[in-house]
Amino acid sequence: MVETRAGRTPERSLTYKQINEASNILGHLLVKSRIQRGDVVTIYSHRRVDLVVAVMSILKAGATLSVLDPAYPLDRQNIYLEVAKPSTLVVIAKATQEADGISETVRAFMSANLKLRIKSQILPCAATGH
Repeated sequence: MVETRAGRTPERSLTYKQINEASNILGHLLVKSRIQRGDVVTIYSHRRVDLVVAVMSILKAGATLSVLDPAYPLDRQNIYLEVAKPSTLVVIAKATQEADGISETVRAFMSANLKLRIKSQILPCAATGH
């Protein structure tokens, strides 16, 4: 799978084996963190290969997922969080780097309205750059 160059992110190539291995790492971490079948896990990520890895991980752990794209307006991010009521937030490192972190508005909403068991887990993903 090839992830095309976008913004500050260079092109990356990942094999299906690498994607599967990376999803197993996060999937096992979620299970060890006592994620239960049906728990909602929100992924803070752009639409890239790391999102595919995170989706696979969450499904392997038996949880339900929602996606919070840093490109969404802040009010929409808060609405998505309010509706999903996640127990876990998986933060993709590239998303926070490119968006300069989760906004203070969204962080305040999470602190006031959510009971997150895992507040942030940066997802590592093995890749070969071109």
